[in-house]
Amino acid sequence: MNRLLMLLTGSVALLLVGAGCVSAGTNKTTERQPQGQQQAATPTPAPSPATAPADQRPDVPTIFIQNFAFDPPNVTVPVGMTITWTNKDSAPHQLTTDPASGAADLSMPDSDKMSQGQSFKYTFNKPGVWKYICAVHPYMSGSVTVTP
Repeated sequence: MNRLLMLLTGSVALLLVGAGCVSAGTNKTTERQPQGQQQAATPTPAPSPATAPADQRPDVPTIFIQNFAFDPPNVTVPVGMTITWTNKDSAPHQLTTDPASGAADLSMPDSDKMSQGQSFKYTFNKPGVWKYICAVHPYMSGSVTVTP
């Protein structure tokens, strides 16, 4: 009788493993869908660049102020793009339109003086070449080319 019980127990265990109901080496059970009715995975949609907040879009450039220079010094972006300047220097910096650019209609507002770790953002809503300098260190210059 014991031998019959062991044989039946072993057979049931083999059937369960063979049917995919018990995964080997764990106590977890696996649910199987009837053949032809596989459940499709539902992906979680990521926010599209058009609907994601501007500072969370991967294409939003950041210009770092470091080693008394803008990095990168020149960028090209489409109309409507927001650029962030972040000061990584220990010295304060302040953005202002380059007075030598001569393009009064392509001037951006001055930033406040930015200490280390502080940032300034500006959204470019008009095509053209926007030239800027650091008001504290006028030899620091950069440009943003905005395309339609």
